[in-house]
Amino acid sequence: MQSITLWVHLILAIFWIGSIFVTRLVLVRVGADEVGLRERIRWLQMVEKRLARPTMLSLLLLVLTGMMNLGVYAHAAGGHISSAFWMVLGVKMVFFIVLVGLSGVRSHRLGSKLTELSSSNEPDDEVLEGLWKKSCNLLNAQCVLAALLVLFALLLRRV
Repeated sequence: MQSITLWVHLILAIFWIGSIFVTRLVLVRVGADEVGLRERIRWLQMVEKRLARPTMLSLLLLVLTGMMNLGVYAHAAGGHISSAFWMVLGVKMVFFIVLVGLSGVRSHRLGSKLTELSSSNEPDDEVLEGLWKKSCNLLNAQCVLAALLVLFALLLRRV
């Protein structure tokens, strides 16, 4: 059971974190020279809309499998878990919560504003460009946090 929940947890994490990196490194850059900003925003929003349900499901299952893995680990350790383990797990959870929050802000708050502005007949290009840069900066922050999350997940296996 332990190996199954661990593998499911890893696959879900790869999907979720992979989608963050793909969004930043590929989707944001697609057609940057050939296609205008409005078209890139529309395309990115369409892709993110299709990824929304699988992402939410993976986040829910990540939490569930994470709790299951913790329970299995605690049982195997006989209830004697080191303080270092709890500290690393706590930092990992903070990164996870902040990463989920940033994803929500970027996808829903900025995403809806970007979609609205890019679809309007008389959009303000400076405002649109500014929101796009904020969205890209949040994606950069998400990538850094995702990398730190992976690092702490690896550390968790060592303590």
